[in-house]
Amino acid sequence: GAFSGIMRDVMLWQQPEPHQRVRNLVKSAFTPRAIERWRPIAVRVANELCDGIAAQGRADLVEDYNYEIPFNVIAHILGIPEDDFPRIKALAWDFARAGEKVVSDEVAARGDAAARAFEEYFGELADERAARPGEDLISSLLAAEADGDRLTRRELVANCVLLLQAGHETTQDLLGNAQVALFRHPDQLALLAERPDLTRNAVEEFLRYDASVQINHRVVLDGMRVGDVEIPPGGMVYVFLGA
Repeated sequence: GAFSGIMRDVMLWQQPEPHQRVRNLVKSAFTPRAIERWRPIAVRVANELCDGIAAQGRADLVEDYNYEIPFNVIAHILGIPEDDFPRIKALAWDFARAGEKVVSDEVAARGDAAARAFEEYFGELADERAARPGEDLISSLLAAEADGDRLTRRELVANCVLLLQAGHETTQDLLGNAQVALFRHPDQLALLAERPDLTRNAVEEFLRYDASVQINHRVVLDGMRVGDVEIPPGGMVYVFLGA
């Protein structure tokens, strides 16, 4: 279906050679200078969300902050117009659910529909940026060139979907896990509030302590032996990272 078609084209699931080719092209859009250019977007979104929470006087952190900040930031970085945010958010939810380990027919159908809508949407957005480049990531990806090579339209669309999905769901999970850890260890929460300079170190520790991704899978290209188990070439191995 459309969902598996996009997943085949994202660089995560490609063989080493095509993966490296796409990675070389994409990484030129992720220079330290480019990332610094996006910092003010993250600061603005965070401040707006905090202002909203302050006005309400209460918040469901996951819904009102953890999900909103990474989604809004990555959507701004990609150059998605704000009017489209609600639609893209709904598509992103349906697409992500189709990637779970156990999927019903209904969830799979919604994932395929979301994938088709993403292909159309990012394709049109890429055409617009090709005609009128901006400061956004899609414009940077269209301009990216390595050894005279460029991303194909299909690669561009698939990796826009990857950047959108990977750019917000895992960050939401990290924020939630970090908050739970801090609420369970009030001494660490007090320390971080007192010494905001420890934030960078804290983020690394949250990633180690309770990561967003607990299970990952890999395809064993050549086959290998792990302990007493023989894994055939092309075998799928699930790695349980949560310890």
